[in-house]
Amino acid sequence: MVFQGYLDESEADDTGWFVLAGYVASAEQWAAFAKEWEAALSLVPPDQTGQRLFKHKRMKRHPEKLAVFHAAINRHVEMSVACIVNRRDIEAAIARVNIPHVEGMDWSSFGNPYYVTFRFFMDMFHQLQRANSSLVPIREPVDFYFDESANKKQIKAGWETYMGSRELSLREWFGGDPKFERDDEFMPLQAADFNAGTMRLWLNEYGLEAVKSGDRKYPFTLLSGRLIQHLILSISEDDMVKAFVRLANEGLPDALSATDAQKITPDRIDPPSPVERGVSVVIGFARKLLGR
Repeated sequence: MVFQGYLDESEADDTGWFVLAGYVASAEQWAAFAKEWEAALSLVPPDQTGQRLFKHKRMKRHPEKLAVFHAAINRHVEMSVACIVNRRDIEAAIARVNIPHVEGMDWSSFGNPYYVTFRFFMDMFHQLQRANSSLVPIREPVDFYFDESANKKQIKAGWETYMGSRELSLREWFGGDPKFERDDEFMPLQAADFNAGTMRLWLNEYGLEAVKSGDRKYPFTLLSGRLIQHLILSISEDDMVKAFVRLANEGLPDALSATDAQKITPDRIDPPSPVERGVSVVIGFARKLLGR
């Protein structure tokens, strides 16, 4: 069975929250979803060109209409996925990794929250698959589709290098190369916009812990007649520091000694936030993955 995941991003400049989120389903499930979603688009006011395209930022004020779209999603997809980071944590993590005398270390990509969430999500999703975790019930490779964006070139350019650095047993779980499509042509990307937009709205209003712990729930979930699995990954400042330290050590020239490598400073002053409920399982896998 061919599985496809569709992801979109949502960002709030004032709070720094960045969300990459969407849904995973089989090709057959997506085909059935598209028919129902297309019919529901009659509820969307036409834009200036006369096109009816679902956008969470326009529809969030109409919960009675959102319920129809969410019911279509829940009736057909296998699971919901999301990866969350705060831009301020990225900046703080990069500032904590200090490596004098090392040339050629390009941190510009890791200053981009899209790139950070993309890499973390891809590693974690497939790591959990390989571990046969109940957090990812799908046991087949997944092809991932993303909304067209300015990040397309950066992701595609680094994909071969990224895959080459993954261990073979993990690479076997990956589907094809990431694909970038237009949301007016691929309706599953509109569903991804629904998920990303809602989660970012919740983050702004209720905070990360409420979202991770499941305290925030769609009020109209049961209208679809079924519940789906939710995988929510969050990247803390400490998680990023561990990853950056590992990447920096891999890039240290042979001429540098282990003493030089100790100039990396991963310690923080304030204690990390407590990890709640089942999310601790996810973070456990993250630390094993990023710390190896």
